Amino acid sequence: MAIIKSQKNIMPQLQQDVQAFLARKPLEKSSLVLDATGVNGGIQYAVLNSLGWERLTKLSAIHVVSGSTFSWIYYWALHQGLTKVPENHGEQWDREMRGLHQRIPILGLLEPLINNVLNRRSSRPSRLLSDMLHLLLNEDGCGTTVEALPPNVVFWTYEKGTKKLVEISPSSPLKTKRLDELVQMTCRAPFLYQAYTDEHGSYTDPVYSPQHSQLRKILSASSENVLFSNVIKQKSTPSIIFTKPHGYKNGRLLLARDFALFQAGLPNPWVRDSIDNGLIHTENC
Repeated sequence: MAIIKSQKNIMPQLQQDVQAFLARKPLEKSSLVLDATGVNGGIQYAVLNSLGWERLTKLSAIHVVSGSTFSWIYYWALHQGLTKVPENHGEQWDREMRGLHQRIPILGLLEPLINNVLNRRSSRPSRLLSDMLHLLLNEDGCGTTVEALPPNVVFWTYEKGTKKLVEISPSSPLKTKRLDELVQMTCRAPFLYQAYTDEHGSYTDPVYSPQHSQLRKILSASSENVLFSNVIKQKSTPSIIFTKPHGYKNGRLLLARDFALFQAGLPNPWVRDSIDNGLIHTENC
């Protein structure tokens, strides 16, 4: 099995966790949580590919949070023939994403701090998140509505007016949202992008909401058998397996490094690795 050097420790532990998850309960009584990833949503490709598309469709639920929305949508589109770029698109994605955001290195690093001190909102429009999706999917893919997706997928957002967590699924009131709208509603970090607002409310990434801890409780109790793919925690309990779909010891430092490179507009080889490694070099368990 080919393994990219900077991700060399990912495969044995991740596949061990996935195999343990599959052995515990039938798929119909099990759920997958794709937790927040920071700016590198591609980290989740490894766990998606370890499970494989056929198994994913049989799970009782797949809960998708924050940047993981990009991973799940691309993986779905790959199996529907709706992608614009090939599986080994890591270098292209990193380059084009930096081009969209046009960061000035020093200013980019200082911008969040300056905005916080001045109590000023980010100047980046949330449509940049939509533009990012258009780099990955063709027009039919980006225009697909949530109601056309598999019935077991659930995306999460936070509505600022009602101060409530909101599910977006094929059977929810927001099921008519296009995928290029969905990413704005679920991935919008307040210090990075302006709010996404429509006639129903103003939405933001739930990770940056007062309800984040409540969301984690909901997701942890989503089934009898939960595979909780996250950046920080590696642990197993009788009903939950927390797995890290990356090969780094300190997930918090990984998040900080990815964010710093993103803000500075600098190349991130680890983003490229996680995409190409997850989609090409990860085998189904």
